[in-house]
Amino acid sequence: LADKQAAATAATELKAQEAAVKAEAIAAATADKQAAVTAAEEAKTQSAVATAVAKAETAAQALADKQAAATAATELKAQEAAVKAEAIAAATADKQAAVTAAEEAKTQSAVATAVAKAETAAQALADKQAA
Repeated sequence: LADKQAAATAATELKAQEAAVKAEAIAAATADKQAAVTAAEEAKTQSAVATAVAKAETAAQALADKQAAATAATELKAQEAAVKAEAIAAATADKQAAVTAAEEAKTQSAVATAVAKAETAAQALADKQAA
C-alpha cells in the first residue's frame, strides 16, 4: 500500500511538473507573441511617422519651389517693367530731342529768312541811293 501511495504521489508530482513546464512554455510563447505584436506596432508607428515626415518634407519643398517660382516671376515682371520704362524714357527723350531740333531748325530758318530779307532791303536801299 505504501508503495502504491508513493507511486501515486510520484505520478501526481510528475503531472504537476509537466503542467508547470507546459504553463511556462505557454507563458514564454505568449510573451514572445506579445513582444512580436509590440514590435510590429512600433514598426508601423515608425513607418507612419516616417511617411508623415516625408510627406511634410515634400509639401515644404513644393511650397518652397512654388515661392521661388513666384519670386522669380515677380522679379522678371519687375525687370520687364524697368526695361519698358527705360524704353519709354529713351523714346520720350528722343522725341523731345527731335522736337528741340525741329524748333532750332525753325528758329534758324526764321533767322536766315530775316537776314535774307534784311540783306535784300539793304541792297534795295543801296541801289536806290546809288540811283
